[in-house]
Amino acid sequence: MSRKPKIKIKLLDDSAVVPSLAHETDSGYDLTFIGIDSIYGDVIKFKTGISIQPPKNYYFEVYPRSSISKFPLAMANSVGIIDNGYTGEIIVPVRVLHPNMGKGSHKDSYPEGIVEFKT
Repeated sequence: MSRKPKIKIKLLDDSAVVPSLAHETDSGYDLTFIGIDSIYGDVIKFKTGISIQPPKNYYFEVYPRSSISKFPLAMANSVGIIDNGYTGEIIVPVRVLHPNMGKGSHKDSYPEGIVEFKT
């Protein structure tokens, strides 16, 4: 009988959410974005407020949900790799694929429903 390796998760922000399975049969855990780290051109870097450390000889992968195809969005680096040695916050870069990107202020740059900015 194999033992599951221990995963170290650290909450770095009061609004951080521990990754969880949406359904008991899911294979992947859901990450929750808690804010924006930065915006460069058409890439928004989203904060998760967590750091996570895989066990030695393991790594984690960050993939977009399949429902991302409903919006003009894509992960900027296709897939994120979190090695055992990385202990910083998980920041997820998302590229906005929309013709209005970059016009006006940040609040005006994104069509309603793609990215909601809270003040």
